[in-house]
Amino acid sequence: MTFNGFNGFLGQKTKGVLAAAAILAVAGLLSRLLGFGRNALLAYFYGAGDVLDAYFLAFRLPDFFFNLFFFGAFSAGFVPVFIKLKNHDPQKAWKLANDVLNLTLAVFVIFGAVFFVAAPGVLKLIAPGFEGEKLKLAVTLSRIMFLQPIFLGISVVFSGILQSTRRFLAYALAPVFYNLGIIF
Repeated sequence: MTFNGFNGFLGQKTKGVLAAAAILAVAGLLSRLLGFGRNALLAYFYGAGDVLDAYFLAFRLPDFFFNLFFFGAFSAGFVPVFIKLKNHDPQKAWKLANDVLNLTLAVFVIFGAVFFVAAPGVLKLIAPGFEGEKLKLAVTLSRIMFLQPIFLGISVVFSGILQSTRRFLAYALAPVFYNLGIIF
């Protein structure tokens, strides 16, 4: 089977609620299992200690901000508006998607740049036990990890479009590939 853009296997429209639910459930379970495996591998290779502590702090901080400020609110707001526009004026729907994508990119790039500068102070505030080399490592990793919300923000916009067009397989597999990317 070859990948033919989103007109091929990953882009097929889901036919029915049960099929969509099954795709989401199986992919969600697979993603959770891979997430567990990811954490087990990190613990195996790095053990409990400063390196893993710094990694988890660096990983959780951008993830927390992304989920708090963007993920849930975006999905709840964008998908119904996009569907309504797509049904009445497809050109306006795609203009909205383009505008939202550009705004998302700009906001997260600015947010990442601000955090890049503020990382040492923010980490000292939220992780007072981190000092010396442990803090330095956490700051370095956090600065790298704050690229994550930029890409996650873009992926959420595309995920909203995929949901709106009933293409659930690619949407459901995104977290699976996310965990695989961290593992490998």
